[in-house]
Amino acid sequence: MIQRKASNLPGLNDAGFTLIEIMAAMICFAIVALALSTMNATTWTQTSRAKTHTEASVLASQHLESLFSEKYAGEDENNSMSAAVKAGMKTLRQDGWRKVKAGVTGLSEVLRVSHADELLAKDGGS
Repeated sequence: MIQRKASNLPGLNDAGFTLIEIMAAMICFAIVALALSTMNATTWTQTSRAKTHTEASVLASQHLESLFSEKYAGEDENNSMSAAVKAGMKTLRQDGWRKVKAGVTGLSEVLRVSHADELLAKDGGS
């Protein structure tokens, strides 16, 4: 059997770990475990958001494809816009008013950007 040589330094001739060493190791382990669980929760949240955004993009793309494929004889852009509004689409100006009410943007910005809605309304569209 191998025996340890006694050292002149205090505490080195005792076998095993001290309570302080064990507590420090447990604290390090707890910090790492907490960091890993936080990263796991963040990953789940971000994955869920990405899935939602992807599904919304695919749905919008499919809906646009179906609108573009339903061209009738003599149909122009105003009729397409009317069909889209009837199907539940909000015009740029309608969405702008909602954002003005919420305080996200200003009235001048909405009027500057959404002038095309006004032109469509004059031509007979919604």
